[in-house]
Amino acid sequence: MEKYITPAFGEGVHDVQSFHHYIQQRQQTTLNALAVINHNLTTIVSRMKQNNIIDEPISQAVLEISEMVERLAGGVTMHKDGDR
Repeated sequence: MEKYITPAFGEGVHDVQSFHHYIQQRQQTTLNALAVINHNLTTIVSRMKQNNIIDEPISQAVLEISEMVERLAGGVTMHKDGDR
């Protein structure tokens, strides 16, 4: 039986199905992290605007970064407060 090695930890995965499951888990972890980053960025901008401590160019730049992160995540979002 061939042994597949997971790239992150070097743990042995002994079949294709297990390897596929491992990759799916890593993808989901990445998507979750991107959703959290996106949520945090939009929350920061919203709060800074509320407190009048951010100007429009900075706000726009952060929102553009947030949109890029959202595209990377395939549209996965974590908006709880409806800021966007």
